[in-house]
Amino acid sequence: MTNNTTLRVCLGIVVIGVLYGVIRLIQASLAPPDVLAPSWTVHDLPMQLGPWHGEATKLDPKIAAATGASDIEDRLFHNDAGNTVSLHSAMFSDPTQGMQHLPRNCYRAAGWKLREQTEEKIRVSDDRTVVVKLLVMEKDADMAVVAYWYQLGQRVLYDRVDLGEARWALRGVPKWPVMFKTMIHTIANDAKEGKAALLSFLEQYVSWFEKPQHQKYFERWPKS
Repeated sequence: MTNNTTLRVCLGIVVIGVLYGVIRLIQASLAPPDVLAPSWTVHDLPMQLGPWHGEATKLDPKIAAATGASDIEDRLFHNDAGNTVSLHSAMFSDPTQGMQHLPRNCYRAAGWKLREQTEEKIRVSDDRTVVVKLLVMEKDADMAVVAYWYQLGQRVLYDRVDLGEARWALRGVPKWPVMFKTMIHTIANDAKEGKAALLSFLEQYVSWFEKPQHQKYFERWPKS
């Protein structure tokens, strides 16, 4: 082996070593450290939300374990108009676990086709709104309207890109917030009817989710 070749090999090994070290440092800085859990959980959700009354349902234990969630609450809610929505809410100590099952991807994997995707603003107070993703999905003769969002501190997330930005903003923070996932689903005859039912329920749910006690927890972590 010539001196030049030896030098190139040595330089290559050094570069690879440096890159590996940088990657490990970045991964370590973005990995969730200790998590500061709130004093409340998704299990505290009332069974009555305005005109909507709840009914507890149980997720298959194997499916629940596969989600990686620390807490899960699944319910059906009905109103006197005959509408029914299903609610899936979960808490994750590791936010990466929560993003492994994005609603849009899960529905597509189950044979549903995306017909429409919008964002809807849910008013909390005069100076605060929560923006949720709204999907209209079709499968054979069935139509589903789905709303979802993730929350990590004060940040509202929808996908892995949003999570990456949130993790970067939290780098170096000794204790991270729990990540919350909320997904609400209803079957409807048409998109307009399904959206109306879902938004009616969302107004009640978001009022509970964003109440002052919960806001104090979220506000421990700045948006940027």
